[in-house]
Amino acid sequence: MLNVEAFVADLHDYLRQAIAPLTKRIADLEGELGKQNGEPGPKGDQGEPGFGVAGAMIDRAGHLVLTLSNGEAKDVGPVVGADGFGLEDFSAVYDGERGLTLTFQRGNVRRDCTLHLPVVIHRGFWSEGRQAKAGDAWHHAGSLWIAKRDTTVTPAYDKRDDWQLAARKGRDGEPGPPGPPERPKTVALNGS
Repeated sequence: MLNVEAFVADLHDYLRQAIAPLTKRIADLEGELGKQNGEPGPKGDQGEPGFGVAGAMIDRAGHLVLTLSNGEAKDVGPVVGADGFGLEDFSAVYDGERGLTLTFQRGNVRRDCTLHLPVVIHRGFWSEGRQAKAGDAWHHAGSLWIAKRDTTVTPAYDKRDDWQLAARKGRDGEPGPPGPPERPKTVALNGS
């Protein structure tokens, strides 16, 4: 079964690492534009009116370009690294039953996430000595049963902790009309 909390935690760590260069660059810019060492400088003459950031985008070269409120565009440097995962770094492997493993890999960095798909798999007719896994469907005594957990217990109405009845056996129908009469057997005669 998919462990959502672990998947979200891995995704959160991945995203935090992916935007770390951008976060550092923004902090550096704020330090350059803000106060030096936390102390105000000497009061100067009234300057030109200030400006702010009106927009931002990442260009094709991977640089962050800020559009300032005065209309000026400022390239603040690269923010896109080669260490992130893309679709070309993704693969999925299905084990043929209930397992699906998602793999993200680039270079030596690899992240795997295995999902347990909650699907019913028909296994056939139950007999003593069989092993059922959770989600397996078995025929027994004319009914279809689904295992609720891994078990070796024979499917039955009083085994509700282990089995869920999926389709109950129907009642037997009325006898049908008699079939055609039996054909006489041919007899081989010697010498004929």
